[in-house]
Amino acid sequence: MIKFLLAIATLSFASTNASGQKKGEQLEVEWPIEYNWKVVQNTNDESTRQVMIIPGNEKLQKATIIGSIKAYLRISAITVDSIILWYRSQLDSGSKLTVIDRNDTTRAPWVIFKVETPITPKYPIPESDLYYVRQGQFALFENYVAIRRPSFDEEFLNKWVKILKTAELVMK
Repeated sequence: MIKFLLAIATLSFASTNASGQKKGEQLEVEWPIEYNWKVVQNTNDESTRQVMIIPGNEKLQKATIIGSIKAYLRISAITVDSIILWYRSQLDSGSKLTVIDRNDTTRAPWVIFKVETPITPKYPIPESDLYYVRQGQFALFENYVAIRRPSFDEEFLNKWVKILKTAELVMK
């Protein structure tokens, strides 16, 4: 497994430890090594940080699977219900959001859900996305894996839910 890190250490909201060193919040996820991931996009602006990855032997236009690690900066105190409502409000007709698992009782609440989109006049290529969204202290973190199929099979879903649940919020 490889850990891809989305570091937010250089931002103005980074905390300071007792020795005066800045600490940044990061979400670490163990992405399966068998894909030989490569970074195809790395975005860093004042409101978001995002890294998009695909299998090392594929091109973005034809990628069989796409991974994304994203942070929406300076978003805090968001509930799992409000996260779900916001994502539902962004759906196009024909797309279906299904909550798979959630934890509202932890210091950093999280939710895992899938969005499945069949072929439509607007989207000639079907797509299914599996999201892991977690509220951090300084940002809202979003990881997802996307495939070009109208739905997930059970084996794929079980494998990737387990992988996304390896995510850990750490201060470094």
